[in-house]
Amino acid sequence: MGFGGGGTGSFALPNHTHTNVTEDGGELEELVSLVDGATLQAWVSAEILSAKPVPASQEVLKSGTFTTTSSTLVDITGMTATLPNNDGKSLVIFQIYYNMSANYDATFDIMDNTTLQNKATTKYDSTINTNSMTLIHIADNDGQAVKLQGNTEASQTLSIYGGGTKVSNCLVLSLQ
Repeated sequence: MGFGGGGTGSFALPNHTHTNVTEDGGELEELVSLVDGATLQAWVSAEILSAKPVPASQEVLKSGTFTTTSSTLVDITGMTATLPNNDGKSLVIFQIYYNMSANYDATFDIMDNTTLQNKATTKYDSTINTNSMTLIHIADNDGQAVKLQGNTEASQTLSIYGGGTKVSNCLVLSLQ
């Protein structure tokens, strides 16, 4: 079966024809191209993945309990993540479960390589069995270590929990 290509004079297009063969498709820009569904799906999937990066994630779970009576910021053992080294950024989230020996201030901060980022001070509430705090930071992916630091006032004991039912952790979502 055929139909006229349209146009007039020197702009007339040749007739286009199809055969009765299923999925014939005919010629396209002088190339014969037949694509099955699996090939098309693979191509589409590859295009989507190359256009929108899939975030990589890592989670650091605090094991055991860390305690300090320091009035200056100290590294909280087991609360460090190493970021990838690429042109992307990472969302770093520290979820902290803590207790203190009395109703005093506790201070937490995120150390990105050698720079403090998000100092947060909170008053411990002894009417709550375990207090919690979340600190969030967006970092360039330079392959650096990002860690949580903490301190207390008046030489009180600050305890950061790991293990058990309340586990302090660090979650990192990285985009390239």
